[in-house]
Amino acid sequence: MSLYRVVCAVFMATCSLLTATGCAKQPTLSSRLIVSVDAPMLEKGGAVIVLARPIPDRQWRHLESATSSDAGDEKQFQVTVASPASIIELHYPETGTYSFKLRPAARAKPPFLQSRRVLIGQADLTDPQTKHQVHWPSMSVVHVSGNTYPEGWARILASTFDVPFGSDAPDT
Repeated sequence: MSLYRVVCAVFMATCSLLTATGCAKQPTLSSRLIVSVDAPMLEKGGAVIVLARPIPDRQWRHLESATSSDAGDEKQFQVTVASPASIIELHYPETGTYSFKLRPAARAKPPFLQSRRVLIGQADLTDPQTKHQVHWPSMSVVHVSGNTYPEGWARILASTFDVPFGSDAPDT
């Protein structure tokens, strides 16, 4: 009876090991975008439009980033915006995810930023250089509060894209 228990224990341990190694999840690939908001947008306000599109994982792995995790499964990109209407193109891995956040530029005085996402959707636009249609499955318009460009201005700016952008935002 004890030999039977030993054989069963070895069998169960082997099955557990095979299951753990065979079904180990691949790490999720991820792009993270840090948008530093600088003057004059930081004082006057404006809108940041983030257009995100997936690219093949192999191509994504070759992108240079500001920082990358040791395993290479997460890349962080940084950009600084100052124009009241700033458009950013972000590429993320087709099998992964992306995220972005806005923060005041390091040298900003005062270092305060208030923002609100006012539109979420997708877009099919013509690339001005190649004249080819480009599909952006994810698009966000974020209003940056300031003394010149209120949220209404950001919504008006976003409304100029209502034809090419398929908006998921409610009409409020």
